[in-house]
Amino acid sequence: SDLIKWLAEQQGMGFQVAISFLAEKAGIHMEQKAHTLTPPRTASHKRRHIADSEQVVDLKELDKLRDDVCWRMASGNFPRELESFIGRRGIDRTTVIGLAAAGQLGLSPKGSLVYVYPHGAKVRGDYASSRGDRWLMGKARGNLWRGNELAHDLVDNVFVCEGETDLLKLMACRPEGIQDAYVAVPGSSNATLTPMDAYRMAAERTVYLLFDRDDAGQKAQLEMAQCLHNESPCCVVRGLDWGMIPDSVGDIGEMEIGMVKKIIEFCVDL
Repeated sequence: SDLIKWLAEQQGMGFQVAISFLAEKAGIHMEQKAHTLTPPRTASHKRRHIADSEQVVDLKELDKLRDDVCWRMASGNFPRELESFIGRRGIDRTTVIGLAAAGQLGLSPKGSLVYVYPHGAKVRGDYASSRGDRWLMGKARGNLWRGNELAHDLVDNVFVCEGETDLLKLMACRPEGIQDAYVAVPGSSNATLTPMDAYRMAAERTVYLLFDRDDAGQKAQLEMAQCLHNESPCCVVRGLDWGMIPDSVGDIGEMEIGMVKKIIEFCVDL
């Protein structure tokens, strides 16, 4: 109990996160409960909270929000703006509907994309740009979109994008195998990892940091690489060398699909 208290106070872990962290360190496998998409619920629920990375989230309310927005997206009835958006970005409908069925991507009542995180949810403010994005629940700090994918034992390769839209394009261009996990940080200014995510990501895996070419993206990429090396010397960290990519614009979301398909060829060891 003293160790759990220390992890909570010094590392910002909630009780369940601390238990899982200690179990994995001890080589004990804990079953991960898969999310099953169900129609929106209206019944009241008891509140339960998780404290992690300076945030407190009502998980029952998050479950309710997830069911609502993901059920709407999984129906396949996309608004015109979304159809245009995924067409411009090279994102296919199968990827979008699959993420909705997994409880990770939804549609707001007003037709905006909702990215559902393990500890929060963020709505895209404008299809033309990322301006106006806001958190409905939770905070950006320490959050990874699709971070729960890191818990699977069979994962050998982790692909990390700066921004959810870039990740959607990457997933559409590169078929996801059972050995691959695709995650995103909300942006370069929020490219931080919780102790649990850092531990899971660095556990004898190859991590590809596919951040933007600008100064903020490159700085965040190097800082995350250092964090992963500190966590595990066995972790292989690779990052994009934008100078190797012909006619690159410095953003995966704006790259030609052919370039995205072979993007790991443009990575170097960090």
